[in-house]
Amino acid sequence: MEEDEKIFNSIFKAPFPPSLKEWCSKATEKFSKNYTPSEITECQKAIEKISDLEALELASRHLKKLPFLVLKFRIIVFLAEGCPLTRKSYINNKDASLLGWLTLFYCGLRTAIKLVKGIFLLAYLKI
Repeated sequence: MEEDEKIFNSIFKAPFPPSLKEWCSKATEKFSKNYTPSEITECQKAIEKISDLEALELASRHLKKLPFLVLKFRIIVFLAEGCPLTRKSYINNKDASLLGWLTLFYCGLRTAIKLVKGIFLLAYLKI
């Protein structure tokens, strides 16, 4: 699915591995039965309109909006955990405490900025 590719690219900044396509579509199909057609349609429209899906998902998760988008992110992150292409996103082999603290501060600041941006994106979508 094109939606899964956009989500994967927004998270990992890498091409979507063909091995995950089938698994993502199966999982999405299985879990989509728990959501209403309007929730699924809202998710699809949001993915089409918004380029920063990471910010949108963070705000959606925090404000409990677009639950199907949050589910799709969780599925893709869960499945990508076992993919060699995304290994560097999950494992850190460096031992540098100062760099670690700076990275932690940067990621915390980036998350706060993404949350604010995501809230504005949700307002833009009128959700």
